[in-house]
Amino acid sequence: MALNKMVLFGLCLSLFVLVLPSHGKQKSQTISMKRVPVRISEKESHKLSLKMVSFLEIVGILAEAIYKKDYHLMKKNSLRLVELTKHNSELKSKAENLSFKSMKSVLSKSAIDLYDSASKEDIDSFQRNYGIMLRSCFACHSSYQKEVINLPKSNF
Repeated sequence: MALNKMVLFGLCLSLFVLVLPSHGKQKSQTISMKRVPVRISEKESHKLSLKMVSFLEIVGILAEAIYKKDYHLMKKNSLRLVELTKHNSELKSKAENLSFKSMKSVLSKSAIDLYDSASKEDIDSFQRNYGIMLRSCFACHSSYQKEVINLPKSNF
C-alpha cells in the first residue's frame, strides 16, 4: 500500500527538523541569519525543547494513525497536541511580532481542528488539518529562531 502524501510529508518534516541542526555550522548560520530571533530565557528554552520533542513524537504517531485510519489513535494524540500547544498562549517571550503570534495561533487552532476531525472520524478533514499544522510548523521555523537570553538573577 502506497503511503499517503500527508503521511510522507509529516515524516519528511520530522526528519528535516531533527536533522537540520546537525548539518555544518556554516549552513546553520546562513539559515539563522535570515530568521527573526524570538528572545526567551534559558528556563523557557529548556521547557520549549522538551515540548518540541513531544510534539515531534505526536506528529509521527499521527502520521501512523492516518496511514492506518486509526481514529482512536488520532483522537488520543490530537488531544495530546491540543494540551501541548497551549504553551502558544502562555509563552512569555517578548515577541511583539504579529506574524509570530498569528503562527502560534494557527498551530493551536489546527490542533483543536485535528481533535474535532478525529472525533467525527472524518479522515479528509483530519488530513487537511494535519497539513495545515505541518505547514504552520515549517513556516514558523523558517521565519523565526529562538534566541536564549540570560536574565539577571533576582535578589528576592
